[in-house]
Amino acid sequence: MEQAGFIFLIAILVESAVEWLKELIKGPLQWPRILALGLALVLLFILDLDIFVLAGRDTGVPFLGTFLLALVVSRGAGYAHEFLDRIGAWRKG
Repeated sequence: MEQAGFIFLIAILVESAVEWLKELIKGPLQWPRILALGLALVLLFILDLDIFVLAGRDTGVPFLGTFLLALVVSRGAGYAHEFLDRIGAWRKG
């Protein structure tokens, strides 16, 4: 079951990255979205938060989990809250 939950986590991360990139490709650069990503990256690096460590995994790839978490956080508080609730539920079993 733990493996299935981790696969679900990866699926959510991929969906977030695709949606984020889709918005960037649509047209001209969207500065608010880029600013949100930059601010999220800075804050997450300062706070040393990594989505894979939070999920109880270590990828061995420095900053990957922080960058992917920044994509989720930069999409907005509602999306990030739902995402983190799903991780919490997954970790509880």
